Amino acid sequence: MFELNGTYIIFIASFLIFMVLLNEIMLKPVGKAIADRKALIQEHLEVGKHSRQKAEAELVSYQERLNSTRHEAAGIRNEASQAAQKVRDLKLKEVQDEGRQRLDKAKAELAQEKKELVEGLVDQELEIVNTISKKLLGESASVNVDRNKVRKVLEEVC
Repeated sequence: MFELNGTYIIFIASFLIFMVLLNEIMLKPVGKAIADRKALIQEHLEVGKHSRQKAEAELVSYQERLNSTRHEAAGIRNEASQAAQKVRDLKLKEVQDEGRQRLDKAKAELAQEKKELVEGLVDQELEIVNTISKKLLGESASVNVDRNKVRKVLEEVC
């Protein structure tokens, strides 16, 4: 049946030695390399998390600065727009005042010319009335026409 001799003992001893050597030569270094890699991966993950947090913080900071810069730019734009509107209003008022002054001056000149023309026409009208009266009534007829009434009628007509 089963006989126990020295071959089995040598085989068992060599198997145990082989297992111890295999453990020392192969399994422990491989286990250590696996543990080192696991530690390295964990370290890289921590560094990655830290870098991501830092990047997110930088992004938030950048967005805040961008928003504040946009608000400042909007304020500057509004101020420039208001200043330009004030300058525009001032220039427009100056142009309107100048236009009014020119218009008033032109009206005054026209009124003066009208007055001079009416005065000239009054004299001519009186001359025409006297000429027509003399032709119709004769040389001895004298017509007395009021100068102010003729002026008044001519002013109403003109």
